[in-house]
Amino acid sequence: MSQTPQDYTKKTVVSIDVKGLKKNKFSSDINQVYWSKRQRKIWVASLFLGSVMLYVTRVAGPVTIVAMGQDLGWDKTVAGSVLSIFFWGYSFTQVLGGWLSDTYSSQSVLVYSCFVWIILTFITPIVVNPEYAIFMSPTSALLVLRFLFGALQGVYFPACYSLIGKRIAPKDKSLCTSIVASGISVGSVLSGIFGSLVMSYINWHMVYYIFGGAGFLWFLSLKYYALHNDILESKDSSKQKEERLPVPWRTIFSKPAIWAIVVAAFCLGTCFDMLFAWMPTYFHDNYPDSQGVIFNVVPWLGHPLIAVMSGHCADHMIRTGYTNTFVRKLFQSFALLGPAIALLLMNYLKTFWNAIFLMTVAVSFCAFNASGATVNAQEVAPTYVGFVYGVMNTMGSVPGFIGVYITGYILETRGDWTLVFQVTALISIIGWVVYILFGSSKRQV
Repeated sequence: MSQTPQDYTKKTVVSIDVKGLKKNKFSSDINQVYWSKRQRKIWVASLFLGSVMLYVTRVAGPVTIVAMGQDLGWDKTVAGSVLSIFFWGYSFTQVLGGWLSDTYSSQSVLVYSCFVWIILTFITPIVVNPEYAIFMSPTSALLVLRFLFGALQGVYFPACYSLIGKRIAPKDKSLCTSIVASGISVGSVLSGIFGSLVMSYINWHMVYYIFGGAGFLWFLSLKYYALHNDILESKDSSKQKEERLPVPWRTIFSKPAIWAIVVAAFCLGTCFDMLFAWMPTYFHDNYPDSQGVIFNVVPWLGHPLIAVMSGHCADHMIRTGYTNTFVRKLFQSFALLGPAIALLLMNYLKTFWNAIFLMTVAVSFCAFNASGATVNAQEVAPTYVGFVYGVMNTMGSVPGFIGVYITGYILETRGDWTLVFQVTALISIIGWVVYILFGSSKRQV
């Protein structure tokens, strides 16, 4: 089956084909051009490495939370606050980052924000040092830092997907988006491996120094290679600047298909953020003799493989005639139902290796989202990808600061992991139902 003309705005590097396009409705973005093949490789690789560093530095929080908490005398409620405050900041800047990326420059948003969150990573051990506590306690200073850290990281993916939505052809979107998204798990694995090893042989402070230094090296490659290349080639290949139009807020928020994406993001975020923030604590509590390098690493190994495989399969299915809507719903079903089933089984298969297997399934299946709702946001509103993704990711971040804190409170007061897994699974199933009923890949705005 072929796509209807309004599904995508047709663009090429050399010429712009607008045959069959409804000019009065969706012609505002026809002057955009795609990256050349060389540019696409450079930028997808750079954004992938950026996703890796984003999560290397982000996962340092959960990986070091137990050791940091022991040094500073925290209980699980305080630890939950330290973990959840990141998501308050993270959700605060999603829409702003998307709007700035759509309206001005995705590249500038990436460069300035990444530089600052890399610096914040490096100074984290200094901030919690009692010797430097002048205006507030180390814990309070860390809460402020974590909020700012989350706010600055919050603009990364809206900027990324705004850039991908404008510069990569529809036939390549699933794979390229999936490659960038696979950096999430690669970064988590690397953070788990090296974070655990550094803590074992040195201390948790060095985790932040090493990861901050690695982030700075990536930042230099972004600024002086990828960005420089993009400026030189994009200016030569594009003769007209993209028209800056106001965001049609009412139209966007009146579309059920867009709300389906937002609800799916919220429900998947509930599951993923719980796994991301509390999985190390689960293994510490239930299997205290297990090695951190195992449970901090193994559950993330399948995620990048699933992400890239799903992107390739989704693009292939679309090329062979399946509708975009069918493909997005299929892969989003995997993303929401797979983790739900795995978490429900966690309450019945209670051995260490069963837990490792089920956690691996839960984390890995979340990766199907990259070929589901994430790409769907680029299809329903290609001119406003950053804004729509910002709204989507804001809702996906809400469970991070509410759900993570509530999880900490439940564990502190009841110590009940069964309840945590059941509620998380139920929310994922609700998200699946909503997306199946209302999801669509047809262009909405």
